[in-house]
Amino acid sequence: MFSNKEFTNGFIKYLSFIAPTIHQDTKEFLDYQIVKTKTDKYNIFIKPYKIQNFVDTILNSNILEDMQNYTEEIFNDFKIKLG
Repeated sequence: MFSNKEFTNGFIKYLSFIAPTIHQDTKEFLDYQIVKTKTDKYNIFIKPYKIQNFVDTILNSNILEDMQNYTEEIFNDFKIKLG
């Protein structure tokens, strides 16, 4: 996910985790990855989806924008909590 070669030209990655249920520990792990990638200056957007939420998002909105918004929201929440 973090190889320098892949980011040489400033590529953006979108990673969605899709499962019937998103367990809290899985969500927290992915949220940590969001903060880590942002602090490392990578352009990676991550979001966990329950299967139906993923299908609904694909059908009704822009999935990439949804992932960007989620990633920014998680990152900003961490900044607020850290003060």
